[in-house]
Amino acid sequence: MTLVIFLIDNTPSMLQRTNIDGKYVSWLEVAKQAVKLFFARVVEKNIKEVRYMMLTYDAPPDHVKVGFNETYAQLVEALRTLECTGTQSVHRALQNLFELLNQERMMMGVDTYGHGRCPFYHMYTFIVLISKNYQRQQMSSTFLPLPRGAPGALLTKEPFRWDQRLFALILQYSSDDPNETKDSAISKYGTGLDLAAIDAMCQSTGGWSCLIRSPSHLLYHVQMVIECMKKKLIIDCESKSKGWWPFPEPGWVSSELMPRDAHPKLHVLAPRSEEPKWIPNFPVDKYELDMCSALCQHTLFTSACGMVWPVVVTSGSQTAKQLPFGYLKKTCSKILEHIFSHLDYRSRRNLTLVCHRWNAVLLSERYIGRNVTLAIDGTRIPSLHKCILHRVYPNLTLKLDTKVAGDALKALRLLSTLIPEPSSVELRLARSNESLWVAFCKEQFFPLNKVHTFHLLGCCDMTSSQTLPPLHMDELRTLKLEYSSLCEQFLVAPKLSRLYLCVFSKVHLNILPQFIGQLHALTVVFLSKECYNFFELKPTGLRELTIDRREKGMTKSDRNVSIAFFTRLVHLQRLELRVKFVDSVVLHTIVGKLRQLTDLSLQVAEGTIELKHISNHTRLERLRIVAYRVNLQNVHLPALRSFVLGSDELPGTHVEGFEGLMAFQRLRSLTLMNVKIYPEVLQLTPTYSVERMVIAHYRRIEETHLQMLVKRFPALRWLRVSHCHGLYKREIDKLKRMLPEVAIAFDEVKTFRL
Repeated sequence: MTLVIFLIDNTPSMLQRTNIDGKYVSWLEVAKQAVKLFFARVVEKNIKEVRYMMLTYDAPPDHVKVGFNETYAQLVEALRTLECTGTQSVHRALQNLFELLNQERMMMGVDTYGHGRCPFYHMYTFIVLISKNYQRQQMSSTFLPLPRGAPGALLTKEPFRWDQRLFALILQYSSDDPNETKDSAISKYGTGLDLAAIDAMCQSTGGWSCLIRSPSHLLYHVQMVIECMKKKLIIDCESKSKGWWPFPEPGWVSSELMPRDAHPKLHVLAPRSEEPKWIPNFPVDKYELDMCSALCQHTLFTSACGMVWPVVVTSGSQTAKQLPFGYLKKTCSKILEHIFSHLDYRSRRNLTLVCHRWNAVLLSERYIGRNVTLAIDGTRIPSLHKCILHRVYPNLTLKLDTKVAGDALKALRLLSTLIPEPSSVELRLARSNESLWVAFCKEQFFPLNKVHTFHLLGCCDMTSSQTLPPLHMDELRTLKLEYSSLCEQFLVAPKLSRLYLCVFSKVHLNILPQFIGQLHALTVVFLSKECYNFFELKPTGLRELTIDRREKGMTKSDRNVSIAFFTRLVHLQRLELRVKFVDSVVLHTIVGKLRQLTDLSLQVAEGTIELKHISNHTRLERLRIVAYRVNLQNVHLPALRSFVLGSDELPGTHVEGFEGLMAFQRLRSLTLMNVKIYPEVLQLTPTYSVERMVIAHYRRIEETHLQMLVKRFPALRWLRVSHCHGLYKREIDKLKRMLPEVAIAFDEVKTFRL
């Protein structure tokens, strides 16, 4: 059973009004509208087998407005008649909610205290807290301990369980904070309000919290809550079959049960071993770890198929003495998907005949959604009515290179039956004819309101299409535009967050003011020397920014406007600059203003990059430098963990102050691409921080140079040598014998070999 609980703030403060599109409505009406949006999205996604409850800030037992056994019509009626009669605080309201929820769990016997944790006994619960940020809502602690008399309070340290999530939507529109100044303290919500306790509570349950700034922001995060309603446990395990065995308790069960953590703490033992031999037909539970976890990413590079990591449940004292209750194993299905993604269609089709496993991988819904695209060009359009598709293709490439009329127009109208809900669409307008775009806008050959990614590529003139209605793409997240000319208001996309834009002239920037306030990632490629009025924009929520301006560098003449632009990017975390050259003063000032920056990429075609200008940045974790000359002298980046130096596009990279690499104390990954290695490297002090290294795209490298470089990193555990002329299998086998503890991957160069 999946349960969704709405905890709505109905205190008298919710009677305050806010201005929305010229109308004044109370905050309680805004909260009701959020619940209605939630139901509307659930109906669109056809989510079934979900029960709902609605609780408020009233004192028990009046705080339960709708129970999970009541109908949807009763919930709608209770929501309509909801009034501001609440007297409890957010602290007490959450306590009442968890106390009621855990009482039901005790009656159903879900937790099985003393018998271990059974993943197949669950009651997935998603709690949506909707409140107004009318004060500094502080909680006495992060975990809100329940009273000692509450059900489960003596047997679990926290009030929540491992199958419960808390999402908090804190309402505060931007127009309601007129006294906010630029010098106010900025938290992750963009204000100086103390909501860290609520955020910590949400994060500890696997959920999240957000400060709602506008109606569109509310719609977006309601959709995000629905997307996060996945049946997963907090340890990122997902049940794939009927369960037989529970997760054991952290200690021996004596006469008295000891309280346990809400989330089981699994300890992975360091020495990996071969997979044990199972008795035939012996019941075994299998769970899948989320690939986003750091643990899974670590084992992906340090373990091979067939090798397992023993797993124990620990209480923090006697981990080494316990026997494993399970094993962590790397599956080969995702490795096969990665390998198959580099093959063409004919090869993949032939591989489906090899075995049942490869056939299942190649025809799986996940692989098709990520790597398979249905391409339709002008020659195939007239015969669409004869096509029979045996499966649904979510990715579509439509090339309109012929005249759309007559039989071709009738055939295109059948696309909605062949591809009912495409998620990714690429539209290529190959002819300089405006009628192609007019036909696409008027006919809308497939439902655009379900498309998540849209790529428009063409060369036709569309500026005179002012009378056409705009395209409504409600679910659009990513937009890529490569066109000659297009009218401004051609698209309505309230959820657009990523934009890729090719700029040929000033007209192409006219679309940015419409979406600049809602974008999280922006990539702008200037195909001319002018940047026009780009630096005059005022982005507010950008997290990632890429500027490709290879025709011209960032000079002192652009200092004022560019520095003022980057000063406004207070939330920017990733920056990529591809310019002809960059002025040192501009680089120093820009990076100094971006205090939240964690990922930086600089690519220049001329000049030297002096990294001492960014050495004072304390949060930079990933750095990529592509230049002919790089100076590493007097560089101290305390948080740097990944460093990429050089590129296969340059004839070589000369490094001054190579000893600067040894000064990065937290550096874990190092990549060198055609970087000149000097004999003085042998005299450098070894560093024990680097664990992964990539050496690639060298025009010529000697075996002695490679050995000399690798010996400077004694803690190295993974090495990849790729496309390096002068190194062959014989030399790599010798290196493997010298370094048996290092896993070495090698791609041999076949060209220029005698």
